[in-house]
Amino acid sequence: MRHDYYRDGVCKLSRQDRRTQPLSFRPASNFVHYIENQCAEVPSNQKCDFEEFLEQDLGHGDLQIAVASKDQCHEACESEESFNCRSFTWFERAGICRLSGDDLTSAGLSSVTPLPDAAFYQRAPCIDR
Repeated sequence: MRHDYYRDGVCKLSRQDRRTQPLSFRPASNFVHYIENQCAEVPSNQKCDFEEFLEQDLGHGDLQIAVASKDQCHEACESEESFNCRSFTWFERAGICRLSGDDLTSAGLSSVTPLPDAAFYQRAPCIDR
């Protein structure tokens, strides 16, 4: 039996997403739309480290700010309130920090390109404290 959620107006909610259950995520029909909550905060009882990709750039961001250090860029990502910051790129020579709601999961591996003087960081899976 085939069931098209979009056509039938069915919405299914899950606590899991393509980051917590990556092997369960797969393309669906044109009538099914996958939507992630960009408003959900990272629970305060979780610690999230960031993975480092030296000399790599995501190529786009949601917010670009001038900061003095990578640590300030990291803190800006952690404290961003207008969107769920999943990654940042630090441009040391320029003192520029680019924050993004995307990471390699949402933007895709091909979105990261080599760029000297750039360092890309994405939020790793969080663990309970």
